[in-house]
Amino acid sequence: MIRKVRSRLFLARRRLVEWCAHAQRTVPGSAVALTFDDGPHPSWTPEVLRVLREHDVRATFFLVGSNAARYPDLVMRIAADGHAVGSHSATHRVDGGRRSWSAIRDFRIGRRLVEHALGRPVMLFRPPHGRLNALTATLCRLSGFSTWLWSVEADDWVPGTESAALVQRYSTRSSGGAVLLMHDWIEEPLHPSACDRSALLGALPPLIAMLRISGMHFVTLEEE
Repeated sequence: MIRKVRSRLFLARRRLVEWCAHAQRTVPGSAVALTFDDGPHPSWTPEVLRVLREHDVRATFFLVGSNAARYPDLVMRIAADGHAVGSHSATHRVDGGRRSWSAIRDFRIGRRLVEHALGRPVMLFRPPHGRLNALTATLCRLSGFSTWLWSVEADDWVPGTESAALVQRYSTRSSGGAVLLMHDWIEEPLHPSACDRSALLGALPPLIAMLRISGMHFVTLEEE
């Protein structure tokens, strides 16, 4: 009984926070959105872009502001390939659940850094780890953020995960309307080996093929 009550309270709190932020987790119809967090990174982001280009897929990249400032050429390449660009905080190290004012400051700085690298306004936003509370969620909404979370993740940030396992997890959990969480870089790895994105690169082509066979098509979050 206590466990059920706690679970219901958790879900109620999550719904309230997402309502405050006007946060979204899904896209309409048979569309699917591939999203990549934590980049850009000079070794892995170009490889992700290459795979997406080869398979004619447009995705959404949520960029850490400090990385965008360090690699502005990669930010421009992402946009030039037709992908949507969002911000993902300045440092990825804020905890939106406990230090609300520090968190929102980091969110705003992150957006400015991405905008400076891109040369235009950036409205899409994803909080690090998806963490928000009622205050940070409300401030995000008042700041004009278009906040996006996700509906499907496959733990691609876990060290040692293999390509086949990622394909299976994503494909079995995905349906029309899904927003898939992926990482072209790992900003806060549990272990340095997690930064190796080879498994993700290997998983993308078969995953894209399987989703298309299932009748789904790909969209960016700017289209929604």
